[in-house]
Parts: sequence; structure tokens; C-alpha cells
Amino acid sequence: MKRAKLKKLQQDEAGRSVLAAAAILPEPVELPLLGALGVSPEVMDLIFDAGVLEPDSPLAARWSGILKRENVLEQL
Repeated sequence: MKRAKLKKLQQDEAGRSVLAAAAILPEPVELPLLGALGVSPEVMDLIFDAGVLEPDSPLAARWSGILKRENVLEQL
């Protein structure tokens, strides 16, 4: 299920943009900073639902194992 959500996220322009934004930020990824970069709460929900990011604290997240940050950076 998460793989299907991830594939959908990668095929969507907004999804690719949020992956790129998260990839260039240092870990843990500060969620308010993603929001300041224009990532909507709905799209943030998608990246969590797809398993790309997992909570690290109430305001931060880390990359999970489903998609490696380095792989996203290579595609930029």
C-alpha cells in the first residue's frame, strides 16, 4: 500500500517538489520549514502516508527506509 502511495507521489509534480525540498534540508527535516517552502499540510500528510518521512518529534521528521534521501538527491 505504501509503495503505491509512494509511486503516486513520485509521479505528481507537487509530490516530486516536496521530495526535492525535503531532500535538500538537513535531517531531521523541520516541518515548519517545509511549510515555509510552500508544502501544504495535505501534501505533508501524503509523504507521511507514503512512508517517505516518519515522525522524529512533533515538529520534525526523518527519512524512512522506503525511499532514500540520497536517491532523491541524485535525481535532482
